[in-house]
Amino acid sequence: DRLGAGAAAASRAGQAAMVSEAARRAAPQSNWLRNLGILAAILIVAVLAYTLLARGPSAPDLTVNGVDLGKEVTSGIDTAKQALQGVTDAASAGAAVPKLHDVSAKLDGLVSSAGQLSGGAKTALGAIVSAALPALKEAIDKILAIPGVADQLKPATDEILAKLTKLAA
Repeated sequence: DRLGAGAAAASRAGQAAMVSEAARRAAPQSNWLRNLGILAAILIVAVLAYTLLARGPSAPDLTVNGVDLGKEVTSGIDTAKQALQGVTDAASAGAAVPKLHDVSAKLDGLVSSAGQLSGGAKTALGAIVSAALPALKEAIDKILAIPGVADQLKPATDEILAKLTKLAA
């Protein structure tokens, strides 16, 4: 019996050593998997944070009754500049007047609609107009310096500038 008890004890000790060896071998693998999981979680959090922060604050909505006032103002300013680019003398100034009146009429509607914008949206629209005004004023000044042009274009360009100044405020 002593011999059997000793063999059983040796067998248990051998099994414990094998279990200990198996645990030792598995430990690096489980640490590796744990570290990989932590790294994946950090990466996911970083990607989410970047996505949220990269967007920055959203731009104010400049839409009133389905009309994007920012795009319409920019389009009106571009149309006025294009009409002025074709002016080289009094005759071509006469041809530009109807186009400038159309821009002025369009701006009337935009000024009216701008009253419905929130404070932040009005500020954003004002920034768009303020950024475009210097180039338009420069183009107007250049064209009005041509002999015979100011008499025909100044009333229309003054109307346009007054309306844009109101939108910029």
